Amino acid sequence: MAKKKLPKVLALLDADSDLWDALAESRQAAVQVLGWQHRRLADAFAGQSPAPGGPFRLAEWTDTPWGPVLTDAGAWAGVRLVDGEPRQVGWALAVEAVVERVEVGADPPPLLHRRGRYARLDETT
Repeated sequence: MAKKKLPKVLALLDADSDLWDALAESRQAAVQVLGWQHRRLADAFAGQSPAPGGPFRLAEWTDTPWGPVLTDAGAWAGVRLVDGEPRQVGWALAVEAVVERVEVGADPPPLLHRRGRYARLDETT
């Protein structure tokens, strides 16, 4: 009998980032797709705009076993890192995680970043 394949998420993370440090310690995370209204939040987490008190103070969050989730984001997934060390891929670590839970909500268009600026999905075609 074939082993069941579990859905996975692949992320490219800077080995020196706070995100990688936190993920390596907790081994789990909440993953979300941001919408147009989250541009300022995305910039704050990327270190591109100021966030007095930290970027988590810029929005409302709900606690989950995988970490905080934006209360106004449509869907999210709770993931757990796979065993073993991530591979170095150029400047980044290729971090692989198994999806343990998916919550489906509203399905607004995703926040896109293209050629150094944010775009709406209908602008990219």
